Amino acid sequence: MTIRQSLLAQAALGIAAGLYSLSVARSLPDKVPTHWGISGKPDAWGSPAFALWFGPCMVLLMMFMTWGLPKISPRQFTIDRFAESYSTIMLMVTALMAVIHFIILRATAGLDIQLNLWMMVVLGVFFSVLGNMMGKVRRNFFMGVRTPWTLASERVWEATHRKTGRIWFFGGIAIALLALVGAPLGIQIGIMIVMSIWPILLSYILYRKLENP
Repeated sequence: MTIRQSLLAQAALGIAAGLYSLSVARSLPDKVPTHWGISGKPDAWGSPAFALWFGPCMVLLMMFMTWGLPKISPRQFTIDRFAESYSTIMLMVTALMAVIHFIILRATAGLDIQLNLWMMVVLGVFFSVLGNMMGKVRRNFFMGVRTPWTLASERVWEATHRKTGRIWFFGGIAIALLALVGAPLGIQIGIMIVMSIWPILLSYILYRKLENP
């Protein structure tokens, strides 16, 4: 996938998100939930405009970043080396935002949807698919596991991303399945926290092993 194709697909997602916002706008009350606690119940309220247009605005921001980041990337860390993977991952992130917008807006409108369930399923699937692509991401300052140790060594970057990809692939599947069978939300969040922290520790361990034995 080229950056142009990614931008066109993201534009389609933005239009879809905007049209869905328009379709439910009249059904929203004057004050709507803007945040949900771990129990799945609203704990903050605000203007319906925020709920309606935050998602589409985030899609527009992702489009701008997809276009702009390659232009400001340092020469020795150019995104051109993995342009196809970069374009696909940016589209995946945009799709995640669009789907989350749909889920949240549906809950905001009072329609029947299990917010915690579908949020965790979507996030689990996202991490799993992203994990499958991590090994294709090359050293850069905008995407991937960017620590002092991965940025200092191509070997450490590649090893960290291969291993992180496996962790995220299987961890994402576990999160989605646990959500579907009704496991406690704390377990799913705990797995996600481990998935986020472990690659940082892993990069240091691999640096010590590969570059500073």
